[in-house]
Amino acid sequence: MSKHWRNYFLFTHSERNGLLVLIALLILLILANLILPFSREETPPEWQHWKEAEKPSPIPPTSPDTSRRTGVVRPFDPNQATLVQLREAGVPEGLATRWQRYLEKGGRFRKREEVSRLYGMTQNLYRSLEPWLTFPEERPVKRKSEKEGKSVPTRGGMTQAVSSGSIKAVEKPKRQPIDLNQADSLALESLPGIGPVLASRIVRYRKLLGGYCSREQVREVYGMSDELYERAAPFLKADTGALQKLDVNFVSLKDLGRHPYVGYKQARKVIRYRDKNGMFRAKVELGQLFSADSLKKLWPYLETATVNQSIQN
Repeated sequence: MSKHWRNYFLFTHSERNGLLVLIALLILLILANLILPFSREETPPEWQHWKEAEKPSPIPPTSPDTSRRTGVVRPFDPNQATLVQLREAGVPEGLATRWQRYLEKGGRFRKREEVSRLYGMTQNLYRSLEPWLTFPEERPVKRKSEKEGKSVPTRGGMTQAVSSGSIKAVEKPKRQPIDLNQADSLALESLPGIGPVLASRIVRYRKLLGGYCSREQVREVYGMSDELYERAAPFLKADTGALQKLDVNFVSLKDLGRHPYVGYKQARKVIRYRDKNGMFRAKVELGQLFSADSLKKLWPYLETATVNQSIQN
């Protein structure tokens, strides 16, 4: 029995050599595992770097952004700003150009918050500009006594001349109305209650119509409530000299169908009538295809070389 078990522990010469080599390798691996940790610097796990990268940089909300500035920034009046001042303050070129165009069209900023409504003005950029925006202090308007020559401040921006108990009030010149057919979105944003979205809709609707015949047509713009219209109407006008008209005898189905007062269904009726009966000769012929109210709204946008002018009128 003992011989049987002894056979399990007997090795040949080559097996003994292989066993010695294996033991030597195991010892080397154990020593390397003990020595290597002391020979290299401890580095944080990779996930710690990810966490650090995801942390937002602590930028104070009111700290000016100087990344785009080209010079020393000085306080400036937003209603008198030049391109050089805007560039120095870090305003991008496109926004600075729109800013200038807005002022040239008669737009004015009454308070700092209105600067943030400019198209393209980001919140961070506005925050960096806000500390530098200044508005000149209102100088007190004086009233003079015709006899005594005294000057007295008045309320509401009015100059009053006092003479023998009678007061004559002279109001400041009123703001010039904005032409709906010439104004861009920046000029329209200067109107009370009109923001960038509504201003762009007014411009797009003007292109679809071919121009505004009257300021009341602004009511048809999506988002224009009665309250907003009443606030903006006193500052609006519509010059009809540049209306884009459609020649009803040559207009295509696509161009006629795109007009807000026609639509493709009604445009097909007009084209079929023209193909069947020839060119339109009088306004009454269109009366067979449109209701009286619809034709009244549409007629300023139509023209034809064959309609007698006396019949049109």
